[in-house]
Amino acid sequence: MPIRPEMECRYPKDWDLRSRFVRFYRAKNKCEWCGAENGKPHPITGAKKDIKNIVKQRTFKHKWEGRGMTIEEAVSRVIEELKWAEIKHPDFPKNLIEGMAILAEEVGEAQIVANDFYWGDGDDQEEMKEEFLTEIAQVGAMALRILITTEV
Repeated sequence: MPIRPEMECRYPKDWDLRSRFVRFYRAKNKCEWCGAENGKPHPITGAKKDIKNIVKQRTFKHKWEGRGMTIEEAVSRVIEELKWAEIKHPDFPKNLIEGMAILAEEVGEAQIVANDFYWGDGDDQEEMKEEFLTEIAQVGAMALRILITTEV
């Protein structure tokens, strides 16, 4: 996938070489996590593209300017919330509207924390930041649950 022109400043000048090295030499054109071959359906999910493979191929080890965590850290946090949600609430609705309502509720909770963080009196900023990160990870987890369970 080509890099959008406005995003070129975020990549090293030799990105194409690094990307090719990781994908074809180091990973031997396979996912380094599960061994699925690139361009072929995933052996478990049947999907042609696997998020694990995409994240691993791009090796987002650096922190982009203005961001607080790497993509791998963010995805890991969302997966942790997803696992917790599946334990706490094993029956997620298959109905698209009900799933979206749950997602909207999580977005609302994240917005409340964001408002408190931004407009608050400055007390407990670190605690509020952590609470926001948890809420936004829950938003990601609910979006994944919709993708996984909803019949569309």
